[in-house]
Amino acid sequence: MNDFDKEIGNALRKGNHFDSKRGEKLRKEIIQMFDEKLKKVERITWMWIVGTVIVAMMAGSGFSIARDTQGLILFAGLFFIAILTQVLIKLWYWIMNCKLSVLKEIKQLELQVAELKEKNKT
Repeated sequence: MNDFDKEIGNALRKGNHFDSKRGEKLRKEIIQMFDEKLKKVERITWMWIVGTVIVAMMAGSGFSIARDTQGLILFAGLFFIAILTQVLIKLWYWIMNCKLSVLKEIKQLELQVAELKEKNKT
């Protein structure tokens, strides 16, 4: 657990001393933290996709100039692996995007619950 999670946990445990300004600050930090993580995932995804497209294009051009059966099979297999890798990277991105979105919403709900508890006590 990192310092940010500990800070949220402490804020939730202090039910009768919840500061709404601090809660708003934490919400903004949560959004910023998850946006930064998502940008990192997007950069990794784009690098892999560009790489697989380059490999697929090279395999396609190699397939068109290959003269023997072994070369044709090699370039077709390389093309297939590049496209398959691209599909798997897109699936990985989709999973990470969903995971980060859900975690962000959960963190925001934790802060809202703490804020509502404070409002109901007064």
